[in-house]
Amino acid sequence: MTTTVPHWDPRPCGLSVRTDSLTVFIDLSRVPLPVAEALRRTLNILEAPNGDPLPSSDNATVQRAAHQEFSNLFDVNPSFSFQYSTILSAFFHESRHVHDMRATRTGAELLLKEFQVYAGTEKTLSRLSEWLRDDRNRRIKIPLSQSIAEYQSDATFPSRYLGKSIEQARKVANWWNARSSLRTLPGTSIREIFETLGFVTQIEWVRDTFGPSVANEIAEKTLGKEPLSSPYLRPVSTLINFCRARGVAFDPEPHDVLTLLFESLNVNGLAETFHGSRPTKYHPGAWFDRFADYYSYAATKRNISPEQRASAAVHCALKSEHYADLGARVKVANAKISDLQDRLLREMASEVLDDSGRDEHALLLTEVGIDFRDMQRIVSEDNAYFIPSGYVDRLLRGELHSVFTRVQLDSGEIGDFRTASHIPGNHVGGVRRASQSSQEARLLISGRDLKGDSFYEDFVFRNLTGEYPDGHGLKFRLVHGSSS
Repeated sequence: MTTTVPHWDPRPCGLSVRTDSLTVFIDLSRVPLPVAEALRRTLNILEAPNGDPLPSSDNATVQRAAHQEFSNLFDVNPSFSFQYSTILSAFFHESRHVHDMRATRTGAELLLKEFQVYAGTEKTLSRLSEWLRDDRNRRIKIPLSQSIAEYQSDATFPSRYLGKSIEQARKVANWWNARSSLRTLPGTSIREIFETLGFVTQIEWVRDTFGPSVANEIAEKTLGKEPLSSPYLRPVSTLINFCRARGVAFDPEPHDVLTLLFESLNVNGLAETFHGSRPTKYHPGAWFDRFADYYSYAATKRNISPEQRASAAVHCALKSEHYADLGARVKVANAKISDLQDRLLREMASEVLDDSGRDEHALLLTEVGIDFRDMQRIVSEDNAYFIPSGYVDRLLRGELHSVFTRVQLDSGEIGDFRTASHIPGNHVGGVRRASQSSQEARLLISGRDLKGDSFYEDFVFRNLTGEYPDGHGLKFRLVHGSSS
């Protein structure tokens, strides 16, 4: 498809994902009604979704439908068609984050660590409500990450549980954002690797579906004026620089880029990645540096075909550090992740969750380890996971674990749905509760960004400051730090 590019605003098309609860958020109330209706038709989202799975489809069917919707919207208002292609492809971008969290060792361990931040939210809220009930003049000043010291002298304030969550949240934020320090400066963070995985999947699917002009326009709007310094392309910049240093053309297939990024997240766990809070030479960003170096070297060799460069780069980088092949390391990771999971379940059962929340939270947590093993098997079956159109096809067919999605409809109502999945698991009640708890914990610990909050953050804020469903009709009294 080739088309004249109109002036359009990408800002209403924002989607987001909470990697701690594996929840994607779509706000259809922010986009023009024709765009919202086109998206719902393409994905077959019900008018009032309530945890329902999307019907199984396939990439070719969705591409045909998307192509037609794009053309229809272009005839009405060209800017609508670009907003539509952005929000549809962004859904695949965010879904990719969910599966990469489950399918890589780094992702699976981060998921377990992030779960510890909000696993006790229900009990914490109950204790906070008791603390507020004892004195009607009390207030909870958020973000508690900055204000909790003010409550330390009050023995009735549940600072022990909140303190543990705050400390864990700080560690997790550092793990996500700390840059590697091996061969490139300023280094690459785990977050940037995840974002590039999602972005490459998104843009290449757009290119395959709507053509280069649409893909280039969406990429330009997303990346800004300095694309190679964007978090969405930071690792690609590293790969380009290594290729240039060896005097070879930068021409990898998207499959190669996705493979190198994915495997950099799969070599080590967090214990090897960080020493305390400092990244080690085995940080995923450092592994990507090694992979990029060996990839550029492979590109100079005539006896290594373009199809073999990525696998050769991974093999040589592992060998250079005296590491076993990834298959052997995945077996080790299975045992370590299962151990982390079991330990966390024991901690939760003994001190964090009450009887009403334990089963569903435990169910979600138990699935994390199963997902890791299952996703590793799915990834190893063929190369489809690393081909953007192949990934989307498996997502739509239901061959991957389902993605739980909260959606604010054009009517303003909030619903949720799941992508199709033939794989058991993903108990809707457990995921829904985890999504709620993670947002509540985020509000209490990190505060509320009044300029950048999503519809669901706003929903959680209203819920906590309204009639809290604890049987007492208690209204939480939260004071935002900047206005106290």
